[in-house]
Amino acid sequence: MSLLKVENLSLGSDRISIVKEVSFVIHRGEIYGLLGESGSGKTLTSLSIIRLLPPGVHILSGKIIFKEIDLTGLDEENLRNIRGKEIALILQDPLSALNPVLTVGEQIEEVLSGNKAERKRRAIELLKEVGLPDPEMRLRNYPHELSGGMRQRVMIAISLARDPSLLIADEPTTALDLTLQIQIMKLLLSLNQKKGLSILFITHDLGVMRWIARRVGVLYKGFLIEEAPVEDLFKTPLHPYAKELMKAYSIEDSGTEMRALNLKTQEHQGCPYLALCSEKTEKCYKKGVPPLIAISPKRKVRCWHYEK
Repeated sequence: MSLLKVENLSLGSDRISIVKEVSFVIHRGEIYGLLGESGSGKTLTSLSIIRLLPPGVHILSGKIIFKEIDLTGLDEENLRNIRGKEIALILQDPLSALNPVLTVGEQIEEVLSGNKAERKRRAIELLKEVGLPDPEMRLRNYPHELSGGMRQRVMIAISLARDPSLLIADEPTTALDLTLQIQIMKLLLSLNQKKGLSILFITHDLGVMRWIARRVGVLYKGFLIEEAPVEDLFKTPLHPYAKELMKAYSIEDSGTEMRALNLKTQEHQGCPYLALCSEKTEKCYKKGVPPLIAISPKRKVRCWHYEK
């Protein structure tokens, strides 16, 4: 059963479209991944779900359906009942996301209800839940007194405080070393399995995505160009861009690095990948942007070569 449906979502300013007709579904209890390089639109897509887009960027068209409610039509008061309580967000840089002048305990307790003793007890429980050692002592710490991995666990504890149904994890392991990355990914997997927490996991890291996600959507220049179960994408990519990504996937680097691709190309009114595509044909020049074509119930690709 679906928890979140993003339907033909376009984001941008009055003059330019940045994210273009993106559609995907997240099922209850699923970890769904959005994979893409910097500037592909993955973070904007995630922020649009809770309507926290940066100034000048807004929803141009489309729907965001969460538990049968279209979030694009909600007023700010109703949105506040969704943010944090139903949909929580963790960011890639916990040091900038946490308030430097408040202790860990103060920041967790401010999102909880109940009297002071109840809030403290619950804060300790949350820190235990995310595997932070000596939680009672950590409540008294300020963010700068913690390591990067500890700060990220605090962010996850805050995001879990109101028992959300969906967790948006935007590059949560990027600023961490490999050992800490694995620890955070194991924590998220544990929360998914034990609590049935649905997760939208966003990353540019192919190895991390393969490790944690079950289904993956690949973004390129604001377009969702392929969607597939994670192993299908890695073993048999369909879109020419996805094929190049998989070539860049380095096994000898333990699957944690993605070699950079040259994305600075001349724009074209049709297929967004046309200038770089090694498989383009005459029809690719003559036609417009290809639709997202369903190859099977589980696989979709935005490429004219798969047109029936």
